[in-house]
Order: sequence, then structure tokens, then C-alpha cells
Amino acid sequence: MSEPLDLGSLIEEFRDEARDQVDRLDAGLLELEREGELKDDGRTALLRTLHTLKGNAGMLGFSAIRDFVHALENVLKDPPQGRAEPPVERLFEGAAALRRAVDAAGGDDQDGAFDALTTARHRLHTLGTEAPRAPAQPEADAGAGDDAALSGDRLRVPFGKLDALLNQVGELLGEADALEAALAARGTGRALRERGEVIRRQVDGLREAVMALRLVPLARVLSRFHGLVRRLARDQDKEARLVVRGEDTEVDKSTADALAEPLLHLIRNAIDHGIQPPSVREREGKPRHGTIKVTASQAGDRVRIAVEDDGAGLDGDGIRERAREAGLLPAGATPTEAEVVDLIFHPGFSTRADVSTVSGRGVGLDVVRRSVRALRGDLSVERPESGGTRFVLRLPLTIAIVPAVVFEAAGETLALPTSNVDRTLRIDGVDRVGPTEVVRLDEELLPLAEPARLFGWAPASRGEFAVVIRQGGRGMALAADRVLDQRDLVVKALPSWGGRSRGVSGASVLPGGRAILLLDPLELLDLGEDHRAGGET
Repeated sequence: MSEPLDLGSLIEEFRDEARDQVDRLDAGLLELEREGELKDDGRTALLRTLHTLKGNAGMLGFSAIRDFVHALENVLKDPPQGRAEPPVERLFEGAAALRRAVDAAGGDDQDGAFDALTTARHRLHTLGTEAPRAPAQPEADAGAGDDAALSGDRLRVPFGKLDALLNQVGELLGEADALEAALAARGTGRALRERGEVIRRQVDGLREAVMALRLVPLARVLSRFHGLVRRLARDQDKEARLVVRGEDTEVDKSTADALAEPLLHLIRNAIDHGIQPPSVREREGKPRHGTIKVTASQAGDRVRIAVEDDGAGLDGDGIRERAREAGLLPAGATPTEAEVVDLIFHPGFSTRADVSTVSGRGVGLDVVRRSVRALRGDLSVERPESGGTRFVLRLPLTIAIVPAVVFEAAGETLALPTSNVDRTLRIDGVDRVGPTEVVRLDEELLPLAEPARLFGWAPASRGEFAVVIRQGGRGMALAADRVLDQRDLVVKALPSWGGRSRGVSGASVLPGGRAILLLDPLELLDLGEDHRAGGET
């Protein structure tokens, strides 16, 4: 008796083979862009690949993929005499939609990806021999216009209105906290306390609903980079393509908008320094075209975005040599690999002797780090086993609402993101390592910093408590008079006319109108190191 068919395995095999087929499609389109036409043998091989993909998709019932590939075959067949090849940009857009549909086939995101592929197919019909069909109307930017707009079953609301609603929810959240605390303090009856808990849960649900309205897929940021990659590579006599995974991952719109600049810098950097010229890649046994892969995923309340290239990788020796020339490394210093990698983020640092019109490894990377820190995220560099370089951004889903630990120090009410708070403790004793005051935490000695000294406030007595913050292997104990509580804060940027205080990332308002400053853990660590280097403790 034969074994029953495992549909899940068949779909996985289809996706694996289809990704290779889309890779060959991308390679053919790169040749079309470079040469202005497809050679007969290349066109025949590409059409054979597409025919196989179409048949496999039809067998598994993926009609959106089958129909798109059929339309693509019609466009790529031998063009009639005197007719130019179809516009490459339109074909690359379709190939990107096809790749997303292949990745989503059989999964929870299939419907959305297939709908987008159907729209791409409509656009292909205007290039092929079949009669054109009206393309689906693109959805307007949620922030465009002054009034809400209705289209089908969707209501498009200006982002400013959602922002105002979030502020209202933030105030309601604070009042719910105050009510819950008041009921607990007064020892009121069980029924009344239960009603208070119900109100708090309803407010939490309202907050989550408002945050969900503000979420947008990263595709709105990443989709603009496909053509950019090819144009930038062409400007440097290179060949490159962009592969995107997880563009359906959602983040707050304000986060998505702020991500455009750092991602652009990383992609430019990969083309300028990561991807080698085609002749060099061929000598190394690589495809002529380089690949830049952007992968996004969500884990809990954070998003991970990796930008990886399959190029030459970081030149450790070149970085050390240039750092010594620039006076960033003493002549006899032997920095660790992590310290070498960190040098590329030094403002103005570059291993290039000439100036590129695209970017420089280091020129712009300090901007990336600052931008990511402003989003309360972190940036790291990895060296994949397969070669090349991978930059990894880890960011909160939203920068509008921040779970925070609230405490008092030097007469001010302050807060730190809970994601960076290791613990709070009572200071039992203070030791010294050279000029630096430290507190002992298990077997570790952590530098102790006082907010009044870090920020240049009026001198104040040191509190009895400390909030321990950590980021990327670095740690510090921040003195506190008392730790108040943990709560979600609706954070707003400080007004530009007041200037930006280093170490402060925003502000919020507690019930009763009391202002609270949200501190930036990374900048606090930097401030602490600067003070210790300057002899201040």
C-alpha cells in the first residue's frame, strides 16, 4: 500500500524549487537590463523555467501564481518585429511580488500575497498581447489628506487623528492606574475593586486596539528599494538584486517612517563596499550579480531587521590600519574583533582612500546607529558563515507607548524602558575601582552613576536605591531616591526649541499633570563613560 501524500511536504518542496526558479527569473531580468535584450538561448531557458513553475503551481491549486506566470510568459515571449523589450522596472516589480507569493504559499499570509500578485498580473497585461485590464487601485497613504476617506470596506484615516486618539488613551490609562491605586489604598470592598480591575482591562484592550490601527507593514518602506539597488549598482558598474523576506511584518507607522533613512544607508553601504564587481565575483566562483537580503521578523514586542550582503565582508586588517592612521588606535593596541567592528561606526571613519558617490563603510554608519538609538533600538554586526556582512537592527514595535520603570532621583521623576532594566536594588555599600564608584551585584562590579552629576543638575544627596541598566554587554547602576512603579507611558518628543538633552529621549505626563522624563539607556551609558574618562565619579 502506498504512503499517503503529505500536502505540507509537497508545499514546502514547491516553495524551495519555486524560490530557485524566481532566482533564475531575477538573473534573466538582470541580463535584460544590462544588455537591453534577452538572447534567444537565455529567453528559451527562462521560459522553460517559468513553464515548470506554472505547472507546479497549478498542480497544487495556487491559481494566483499560475495565472501570473502565464501572463509573464506572454510578456517575455519573442517580441514582435519592431517592438521593444518590455520595461524592466515593471518586470522586476512583478518578480518581487511573485517571490512574496511563493514564500507565502500555503501559509497564513497567502491571501494578502496572492491579492498583491493578482494586481501585479493586471499590470503585466498592459505589456503583453492580451487585452489590458484595469489594475486594482492602490490604497492611499493613511496620512494623506485632511479628512477620512471611505473605499470599499476600508476607512482611511489621517495619521494625525490616530495620534490624537492615542494621546487620549494614554491619559485614560494613567487615570485607570490612579483609580486602581486609590481603591487598593483605601481598602474598599471587593466588588468595587473588581470593577476597577475590569476598567483597567478595558483600557488595556482599547490601547491595544488603537496601537493595532497604527501598525503598517514594512513593505511600505522596503518596496521602494528594489529599483534603487539596481540603479546604485549600475552606477558602480556592478550587478545586484534585492531579496526581501518578511515584509508583511508590522510596526508602528512612526517607526516605519523613521526606518527609511537607516535602511537606505545600509543598502547603499552594502553596494559600495560589500558587493564586488562582476569580474571579481566570477573569479571567486560567485554569481555575477550580488544579493542584498533584507529579512524582517517579529519576536514579542520587538522587530528584528537584518540587512545582509554576500560580498567581500569586513576587512579587519584594513579597518585596524585606517584606525591607526586616524589616531583611533594606539600603535601597539590589539583590539578585539568586537572593538574592530565598532570602529566602523566612528563618525567619518572609512577604509576608502577615494570618495564614493554612493556611500562609505563608516561614512553614514554613525548616522544609522544614531537613528536606531533614537528609535530605542540597537544595531549589531555579524559575519555570516557563508561570507559577506550582516547588520541587525532590533527595534520596539512602537515608540509611542513604552513600558517603563518609574523612579525619583535628585527631585525629578524619571523613567527607563523596562527592556533595558535588569533589576532594581537597595545600595548596601559603595566600593571604588580607581576613581570610579562601583556597587557589587553578585560577582560583578558595576559603575555607579548619579543623575544629578550626569545631567549637571544641582548637587543632591545620593539615593538609597539603584536601577541597573544593560545594553549590549554594558551595564551601569543609576542611583535613585525611590522606585515608584512600572507602567506604560505614552511618550512624546521634547519640543525642538528647548534643545535636546543628551540622555533624554522623550517625556510623558502622569495623572495630575506631573511631567516625567524618559531616559535613553545607551546615551546614559555613554555619559557615564565620558564622566569617568574625565575624572568625574
